[in-house]
Amino acid sequence: MLAGNDSKKVQIRQRSPSNDVVSALRQQFRFPPYADRRPSVLDRDATGREYNESVRRFSLTMQNEPAVIVEPVESHDVAAAIRIARRFTLPIAVCGAHGAGNGTIARGGVLISLRKMRLVSVNSDRSVTCAGGSWARDVDAAAGNHGLAVVNWLVMFLDVRAQHLMDIWRSTNGNCSVGGVTLGGGYGWLSGEYGLCCDNLVKATIVLGDGTICNTSHQENEDIFWAIRGGGANFGVVTSLTFRAFEQKSPVFFGCLSFPFKALILVDVVKAINQIQSSMNGKTAMMLRLEMPGPTHLPTINILLYHNGSESSSRQVFHPLLSLSPRRSQLRYPISFSSVTGTLEFLRDHAPTTGLRRAWTGAFLPRTICPALLQSLFNRLVADSQANAANYALLGVDIIDPRKTCSVPLTETACAARVDGCNAYVRISWSEAKHDAAVRKTIEEMGQQMRKLSPGAPNTPSGWPGYCDGGENVFASPPPFRCSAGGGMRPLREMTAQEAYGPNLARLQAIKARYDPNNLFVGGIPIPLASSSPDTTHDDSAGGKRSSRHRGST
Repeated sequence: MLAGNDSKKVQIRQRSPSNDVVSALRQQFRFPPYADRRPSVLDRDATGREYNESVRRFSLTMQNEPAVIVEPVESHDVAAAIRIARRFTLPIAVCGAHGAGNGTIARGGVLISLRKMRLVSVNSDRSVTCAGGSWARDVDAAAGNHGLAVVNWLVMFLDVRAQHLMDIWRSTNGNCSVGGVTLGGGYGWLSGEYGLCCDNLVKATIVLGDGTICNTSHQENEDIFWAIRGGGANFGVVTSLTFRAFEQKSPVFFGCLSFPFKALILVDVVKAINQIQSSMNGKTAMMLRLEMPGPTHLPTINILLYHNGSESSSRQVFHPLLSLSPRRSQLRYPISFSSVTGTLEFLRDHAPTTGLRRAWTGAFLPRTICPALLQSLFNRLVADSQANAANYALLGVDIIDPRKTCSVPLTETACAARVDGCNAYVRISWSEAKHDAAVRKTIEEMGQQMRKLSPGAPNTPSGWPGYCDGGENVFASPPPFRCSAGGGMRPLREMTAQEAYGPNLARLQAIKARYDPNNLFVGGIPIPLASSSPDTTHDDSAGGKRSSRHRGST
């Protein structure tokens, strides 16, 4: 039997798999071609400050500790990291920008952070190519320099305590990963004119679980190209995306109106919004946000206004709202489309962007909004949030002309969230873990209540899947050995794969079995592997026969 000191010496000499994988990764990236690009390998002991910065999540609940963080620069770095992690049977996770979901940290495993992969270029055919970690503002700025615009995400969080309504404390329109948004479908200010983000993706590069680098488009590996346009991060790590861009040289109208939250005012505001909707075309969009910015601040009604047109036409469109004499307003014209993102970034950080627990849910609601429903939902949200000392609570409704989105057949892409309605969502931010169970109950019950009213057709999602995965899922268990990229592993109120993907599920399962048979990648709403192996080809009306083999490089 070893003496105490000898036992300690033996323990010191023992190496864990995590120590070995750190050494293997650093050895891999020491030599060309990797050394020329300098991908980073971060572990807590050797690179404490850099490690802490890279592991920081949008939600406090997601700040787990991976054994090592790899920050690749291009696709081959990602492929090498995946192969090494799998060699040591360590869990893998992937994150792009702020890492919203439960799957963006692999506790004790390997985190592949794409935050260094933000290069954006405008091509000769006026398409825009961005690396997998690019932020929305990166793409907007590059496209805007050429008089172009790309369909991009639009969510942002107001801080009504700021002196000016445009002092917005954080904008995921700026720091949200374009890749993650597009894989889930994605919509933005331009969706009324040009459809979803995924509808405008023309090609992509994806690294598969065996390290193969796969180029995808309508002409190459078209089956997985179909799948990643709405099927989430369930097939691999997308390292490059090329989008169709549109001419946008003229300025746009953008602004925000604020009203005190009172029942009669809400009725008038919703009536005005419904009036605008009745004649709204694809160039107009609104965001209605009922917000409780904290226990010491009064609830507020905020409406963000966007119109792709002249100032006179914009004011005419929004006259029903402007005539209500808002408590505060800030309207801007002229402003370039690319500067809308920048506008949302010159903000005062009145509320912390990290250090809070967060959860959300969502549903599609009929286009004609019911003020009584919003009043009831928000009263419940405020009461529960105050009881749980919430730092922030939101009931939002995004109002975008859905006709362009709904004109695309449900099976043309994997995204079946094409509903003639408005996307509504509830979000709560809080500080103390003791309130977790109560917040979970609020989120689940409000989501269920809203989804019962969904105007979608049978076998289509009752809510936008990205809002129905539990958000920053504080209630998830540590992930098993599989790769995850975004979304909650165990959502608060789990939207099943059938609910999320509707008529596209069977084809997604066949493609999943072909490209990720070990189920390494789980992003957003997971796609379960079919119980039996799929045929070697998959026949469907949208794409015909697909080969069971993919074409790629290693």
